[in-house]
This record gives sequence, structure tokens and C-alpha cells, in this order.
Amino acid sequence: MRTINAALQARLEKGTCSLSYGVKVVLVDTTVFSFSDSDREFIYDGVTYSPLESYTQTQVSDKVDMSVGSLEIEGAFTAVVLLSDMLKHKFDGAAITIYLFDSLRPDLGPIITVKEGWIGDIHIKDETFKAELRSIKQTLHQTIGRLYKVSCDAHFGDTRCGVDVTDFDFTGEVTGVTNNSTFSATVASTPAEDARFTFGTLTWSSGNNNGVTRQVRIQTYSAPTDSFVLLYSMEGIIQIGDTFVVIEGCDKSWTHCREFGVFKHRGFPYSPGQKILQNEVRVR
Repeated sequence: MRTINAALQARLEKGTCSLSYGVKVVLVDTTVFSFSDSDREFIYDGVTYSPLESYTQTQVSDKVDMSVGSLEIEGAFTAVVLLSDMLKHKFDGAAITIYLFDSLRPDLGPIITVKEGWIGDIHIKDETFKAELRSIKQTLHQTIGRLYKVSCDAHFGDTRCGVDVTDFDFTGEVTGVTNNSTFSATVASTPAEDARFTFGTLTWSSGNNNGVTRQVRIQTYSAPTDSFVLLYSMEGIIQIGDTFVVIEGCDKSWTHCREFGVFKHRGFPYSPGQKILQNEVRVR
């Protein structure tokens, strides 16, 4: 049973409350964003909840079993929620809490905590966004542990990999644009070879996508330029003269790992596969 502050209970019974949702978002870097659907600004626990234009949320649903409920928040980009921040994935995995307040008396605290969880998938269209709120119960449905597979499961350049990526990053400049995921560029200090940056990461250092990172799906070389195809299209328009930093790719194979000079392959290349396990056992 939920316990409600006695003063809040009295205001609810008299019908003098101004009910408003307050949303607090804590990014991975501990930056706090907060907003509400109220027409006035209010403060609770040192956090200021400001009215957010064009903000809506779907109906809150929950179930008595352990299945995961669903909730989405839609809104327009403002001075609080920036398009550039979402493109840089700053909101990925952010913790989110939704409260129900009496915005006239926020000092009495929230009436209830409506939902807690973290931000899942974010969809961007024009000047609006739609963010999925994943319930904390979803952690009970996640598989925990490593998988036995042939390829390496370390991220290129992390502590488990051990490779210093600063030895394998190069600067480049766009020389031609096909669309928002395909372009040609000159890359400094790189040998002329295909696929060197395939599966690598490219971070823009200028232009409409400054600071945004994408994975390289395909890279080919045809003198004097490299051609890049990104895994996902950029939101901002790519223009000639845009600069970037690209890190060499790793295909996660045993052979490719040895070429980087720090051999810490985290796969299981000699583990038996399905064909071996399904072979007929012959008894002599």
C-alpha cells in the first residue's frame, strides 16, 4: 500500500491540488535534466522542474506478473533537450524517474513515484523525439554472462583488448558526398589499402555532425581518396570540407588480432562448432 503525506492527502481530498508529472533524467556523466507538464516552474529536492513545450507521454501501464510494462515520452527539442546531445548519444542508458506532484506545494514531495527505469531506444524525426522508458524489471529478463563464440567479444581499444587506439587513429577531410552515409575523403598518414577502416569508428570534428560517432560499414581505397559507407546515416548533412577522426577497424578474428601487436583475443576460435557436435559417432 502506498503511503501519502498527510498534508498532501488533505489537499487531495479537498480537490485543491494541481497535479503535474515531473520527469528527472540523470545522464551517465551525472548531468541532471528535469522538466514537467505543469504551466509553472517548481523545485523539489534541489532539482528545478521547468515546463517543457510539446511534451507528452503515453499511458503508464504495469502488470502484476514480472512482464515489462511500456511507456514512451515524446517531445520537441528545446533549450533543455538538445538535438545535438541526442545525436551524441548522451541520453543513452540515462536513469529516468517520473513523479506525480502537486505543483502548488512541491515542498510536500511527490504524491507517488510513477515509474523508474532508464532510457532505451530513441527515435528522432525532424525536430521531435520519441524515447522509450525501460522498466527496472527488464533487468530480470536480460542474459548475464559471456557467450562462447569464435570471434572476440572485447571492444577494440578497451582494457580487455589492450590495444592503444591512438596508434591507429587518423584524421580525414570529406572531398565528395553521395548521401548522408556515403562519402569520399582524403585520410592523412594511411597506407593505400581497402578495408583498413571497415568496422572502425568515425567521429566528426567539424560540420553539422561535430562530435557524433558512427561505425564504418565499408571502406575502400581508389587513389587518391578513400570511400566510406557508414553503418547508419548521419542526421546532419555531410558537406565537403567536413573533418573527422577515424579509427582502424577490427574484424574480431584471431588472425586480425595478431596484427595489432597486443595479442589478447577474447574469442574461442578452437571451440567445436555445430557441425562437429552433430557428426555421427563411429565406434570401431
